[in-house]
Amino acid sequence: MNTEIVERAVLMLAGRCDGAHALDGAGFNRYDAPAGHEMVRKIEAGQHPDPVYALKVVTKYRAQLGRLGIELPALEIVRVERDAARDAKAAATSRGVEITRQDGILLIRFPYNSAMFERARALPGRRWDPAAKAWTTPVAALEQVLEAFPGARLSDDLAAEREMSTSRPTSGCGSRPRSTRTRTPGPAGWSSAAGRSWRTTWGSARRARPSPQPWRSGTASWWLGPPACG
Repeated sequence: MNTEIVERAVLMLAGRCDGAHALDGAGFNRYDAPAGHEMVRKIEAGQHPDPVYALKVVTKYRAQLGRLGIELPALEIVRVERDAARDAKAAATSRGVEITRQDGILLIRFPYNSAMFERARALPGRRWDPAAKAWTTPVAALEQVLEAFPGARLSDDLAAEREMSTSRPTSGCGSRPRSTRTRTPGPAGWSSAAGRSWRTTWGSARRARPSPQPWRSGTASWWLGPPACG
């Protein structure tokens, strides 16, 4: 992996470094020597330094490493590999986490682990319940809890509700479906029962209003004159 190439570059530079006592163009310079040797200590202890940070340090020595047969990978590739490894580790450590609900709150239980302990402390509204021996947080924070513990096991009711909420279809911008009612054309004319408005082919008022025919208030209608003679 590219992370291993970066660590090999750190070890190579540290092995050629004399503490920057002489300008021999070998190893770390005096500014990077402390950080370089600290990264070596972590590698030898199996802790592994941040590969992105390590790559940024050793990139300054690309020419020197090239002469030693080491070609450094691109920074973005190392960043992607690091994030993927972190996510996999988080999922693996979260498999022992159990999330249940009681009285409107979430109960989060897991065997003691310092990394998971810190993740639980970062949850919104979190509180330790000594009686239940669990961390508690509001039900509304469920998605944030699952982000912190991606491999957690949900109780059956929480799993069912989450599946329904994520699969529920929506229409338009909201959750209410659009009306399927269609407008049907009707005959043009005056409708006194509809609040004294004109009823036209598409229900538009005033467009079919005859002018200048007079209004007859007694019959609540427009007088259109005598019928035409044939």
